[in-house]
Amino acid sequence: MPKVNERFDLKYPIGTIWRFARDSDLWAPLVPGYIRHHKINHHATELECKINLGILKKTLKFYIEMNDGEGSYLIPFQFASESHSIFGHGI
Repeated sequence: MPKVNERFDLKYPIGTIWRFARDSDLWAPLVPGYIRHHKINHHATELECKINLGILKKTLKFYIEMNDGEGSYLIPFQFASESHSIFGHGI
């Protein structure tokens, strides 16, 4: 299974980062291949993206759930595709 590691060091107050992370209307359009998104509730968002894997082009729906960690310097999350064939978690 492929692994992806990304790290971002931001020089903003933690409250500002949490306000951005909590609002999928702000960050969802920044995801590569973004088509649309829909907020399910305060913590969960459905995100539709177009991916290109060589000659294969596919539209996937992901369900992203951010766990509550306000005040922490880590933002934990989980995600899964509509069919649950792609899933994972991160911080």
